[in-house]
Amino acid sequence: MDDQRIRVRVATYRPDNGYGQRGSTVEGPYLADEEVKVEWQTFFTALADVLWSVDPDGVHYGFQPNGGRAYEAYLRRLEVPADEAKPADYEALGELWAIRERDGSLEVCGFLERRELLLTDILRASAEGYNTHDVTDVILAAPAGRGGDSGITDWVNFLGGLGLGLVTNAVSMALTGALSRVGLVVRTKREDVAISRLAVTWEARGIGSPYRLRRWIDKREEWSAVEVATRLSMSVQGTLRLLTALGYEPLRDDPDTFVRSQSKRALKHRKRWEQLETETGLFDVW
Repeated sequence: MDDQRIRVRVATYRPDNGYGQRGSTVEGPYLADEEVKVEWQTFFTALADVLWSVDPDGVHYGFQPNGGRAYEAYLRRLEVPADEAKPADYEALGELWAIRERDGSLEVCGFLERRELLLTDILRASAEGYNTHDVTDVILAAPAGRGGDSGITDWVNFLGGLGLGLVTNAVSMALTGALSRVGLVVRTKREDVAISRLAVTWEARGIGSPYRLRRWIDKREEWSAVEVATRLSMSVQGTLRLLTALGYEPLRDDPDTFVRSQSKRALKHRKRWEQLETETGLFDVW
């Protein structure tokens, strides 16, 4: 996967329409329509290189205070073949998921973050079904004017409040489960420290909120616990509890496989996660 090509089209900014409005759309016309060879570049670096080559002075796409360019990346939906795609099949970038080659861990960026993800890592995640849009078919146009992500996530209080017991042994978990059924949640300093360390790892990779984590888990009705543990850099035991908290249950004949369940217990777990997510306001726009 070290020799990939992406098609990048850059929409031309329309002149002022008399009402002080300028802009560009995915329909074009285009300043450029190029096939770019990407070796070990990051996805957004490849896009920026094209933009700089066709609009070096920022006439069409102005400069931002941080030195970046004001544009939006529109990607074709994967289920639409390239030769049948219409402008409406290109949607503004929401999330891009990536799987790091070196350790199989998960990384993500949102539409405002432009985290420097390797194209090869993004394609690896797409092959696993994590992405819904084709990163090799991109149109650059005017920003869509969307809001940003919410504030900083307090993972310690969120996961600790769920009483997941990510580092707790089986005996303690049995006690924790019994207490949680009567409305009590056990918290330990060791548990909070473990969550803090995990949160640092997740946030460095763009997994900045429970909402974003849930969005990724919801991409599949069935998961291998080992795969989730690898992607999230968690212990398998902790992952089993995480999947349970999101309403998944293991198959009887295959304890590594968790499926989205409609049992009363699973729905109760799921409802609790979503309620805490809402109450704490720990969610993203995307």
